[in-house]
Amino acid sequence: MERPDSATFAQYSYYLAIASSGIITLTFVFGLLQLRLLANIMWLALITAGIGLFLASAARSDFKRREQQVPEDLKRKSRVGFRINLGVLAVMMIAVVFQIVLALGGF
Repeated sequence: MERPDSATFAQYSYYLAIASSGIITLTFVFGLLQLRLLANIMWLALITAGIGLFLASAARSDFKRREQQVPEDLKRKSRVGFRINLGVLAVMMIAVVFQIVLALGGF
């Protein structure tokens, strides 16, 4: 069985980090404009951040095994993808908790 390409994982993680942060930004702008119609778009960030975090962690672990052969650009992309996707995933988990509390009538 062939191993997946860690360079591709790093690049896709970087792209998903951009997509996740873009979704969060759009949700914030739509919230300021009070466009309720597009408010549920924020839940897409939960999916994109989770997948991006997995891809970044897989690429980083593979990069650690073959330290001398990895271009610096790919290391940076996997590091940025990991950090941004982790941050977005944390924000989304907080949003899920708030949504559950509000649905249960806590506040």
